[in-house]
Amino acid sequence: MATIYAPPKEVGNPPQFEPGGDFRKRMKDEEAWVAELAAWAKQNGNGSEAGEEIRFPVGDGYARYIVLSMRPVKLIHIPTFDAYSFQYANRLTAADIREKIRSARAMRKLFSSKPLEATA
Repeated sequence: MATIYAPPKEVGNPPQFEPGGDFRKRMKDEEAWVAELAAWAKQNGNGSEAGEEIRFPVGDGYARYIVLSMRPVKLIHIPTFDAYSFQYANRLTAADIREKIRSARAMRKLFSSKPLEATA
C-alpha cells in the first residue's frame, strides 16, 4: 500500500494558472518545477525508481505522481493543471509502480525513435 505526500516545502509550490497568460510559458514553468521535484525525490528518496514519474488518465488529463520510495511505497502527488488524483493511488504496490515505469519507458522509446528512411 502506498502513502501519498504533498510536494515538500523545499521545492515550493507549482506555478499558478493565470487566466489569459502564456500557455507555453506555463507549460515550460510547470515542467521545470516537476523536474526540480523529481531531482529532490532522487536525492531524498531511496531505490533506483526514486524520482520517476508515473501517471494515470483521469478526466481530460492525468493524475501525476513522483516516486519517493519503493519500500515502503511513497509517492508525491504532482498538483499541476487540475491536480487530478488517482482514486486507487494508495493501493499501488511496488510491482504496480515498476510496471507503470516500464510501460512509460517503452512508450517513450517507441514514440521518440526516428522514423525509418525510405530506400529507393
